[in-house]
Amino acid sequence: MSVAAATRPVIDRPDVDSVLVGVFRTGEGGRGRAVAQGVADFWSGIAWPAGLLSVTCYISTDGMDVLTYEQWADHDAAISSLGQGGLSRTAPVEGMVDVVAVGPVHYHLYRSSTSDEPRVPGCFVFASLLVDGHEAARQWVDQVLDSVDMSTVAERDHPGGISAHFHISVDGTSALNYAEWDSEDAHIGFIEGSVRKEALSQVGGMPRTAGVGDNRFLLFQGLVDS
Repeated sequence: MSVAAATRPVIDRPDVDSVLVGVFRTGEGGRGRAVAQGVADFWSGIAWPAGLLSVTCYISTDGMDVLTYEQWADHDAAISSLGQGGLSRTAPVEGMVDVVAVGPVHYHLYRSSTSDEPRVPGCFVFASLLVDGHEAARQWVDQVLDSVDMSTVAERDHPGGISAHFHISVDGTSALNYAEWDSEDAHIGFIEGSVRKEALSQVGGMPRTAGVGDNRFLLFQGLVDS
């Protein structure tokens, strides 16, 4: 099965059931682009398993992390890809010294908030957070989105916010926010500004980070099932 170049994924596409998010840590030296190219070449060169719809690759702005965001049409197919006899998650970086693969983690999209003014993002923020079960995760996400609505945040302190897409892991141990921003500077301004501080005060603070942490990324390449 061949794949075709694409832009960023459509997060709320109706045929997506599951999401797998993995990270390759490249360490010091700014090898992110080389690793990202290896990842893109790997996915371009294999026959995709049934149910895989898209793979998008991102590079952290510090050049140290490469993140993959996979969209799957079928929950069981996503799980199968992680099991024995499934896809090799280290194959894209074989032969690359000191590159560490983390995950992937299996998520379902829970809720999204999107700006009323669609724009092309220049920066992507992935933040994975430790949570204590599915119900606690849903409650925390609901509180956050009630506090910071991306459709109105532009009218308040920071016009650079485009979207926030909250996912909850299948095992209920983590929540992931995939957020789109106009630029890295726009997100930094939000982190340092009053809207975020006000929101966190209302929801009791930020859970501890896990996996990805709270990193800013640039889009490297997107691939879709053709």
